[in-house]
Parts: sequence; structure tokens; C-alpha cells
Amino acid sequence: MIYFPVLNQLFTAQKGKGSFVNGKKLEVSNRKLNESMISLSSGDLKKVTEQLLGLADKFIKKAFGARMTGCAAYNITSVATKRFDVMLSVTAKIWDVAAGAIIVQEAGGIVTDFEGKPITLDSKSFLATNRVNREEVMELLK
Repeated sequence: MIYFPVLNQLFTAQKGKGSFVNGKKLEVSNRKLNESMISLSSGDLKKVTEQLLGLADKFIKKAFGARMTGCAAYNITSVATKRFDVMLSVTAKIWDVAAGAIIVQEAGGIVTDFEGKPITLDSKSFLATNRVNREEVMELLK
């Protein structure tokens, strides 16, 4: 469960039962990367400026657009609502994305680290995508 009081949005999900915002069922987009809006975020921008700028350079050239909101929980839930199609986060903490990861997965998306491995308590990077743009996103991360 994630609640954004300013937006009056309550996100809920339960494994195997789907994800919802204010009771409305969620489903990730089916947009290709060139049609996708990308979200980039960092838990500590000062430590990863070069890494984040490198990612931005790669993805902005391929995607429709990119945004940095400064809130990993908002960014990952935005993949479930189709506001974003890809979320890339470096140096966020698991507690910033864990609930959102379940919400995205229950909406049909995929959440891993940048190497494509399942996220763990020790993960340093987080990636949420739809199934259509997943392969191209993974190629850009190599």
C-alpha cells in the first residue's frame, strides 16, 4: 500500500490479486521504448551524478521523453498508472520501492535490478518496465 495524500491516491496490491489506485484496476502500458516516458531518480544525486547523466544520455536519445521527480515511490507507481513506461533508479533504498514493485508487478510489469535480477534488500539499482520495452531497456543498460 502506498498513499500520496496531496494527490489523494491510494495504491494497493496483493500478490496474485492485481493492483489498484483508489479502487480502479491498474495495468502497465504497452508502449515501445521510442513512445515511452522514462523516469530517472536517485537516492543521492550528489554521489551518482555521472551515472545518472550517462543513463539520461542513453535513454533520452531512444525514448519519447524523460522526467526526474525526486520521489522513487511516485516514479515506480507511475509505471503502474501509465504516467511512466520505464523507471530507472540508482542509489534508492529498498524501502523506497518495495511496495511499488508489487504494485507494478501486479499491474503486469517487471521489476528488477539493472542486471535483470530480482530485487533484494541489498539492491542498489531498480528498474520497472512494461513487457513490450523490456528487452530494449535491458540492452541500453549493458
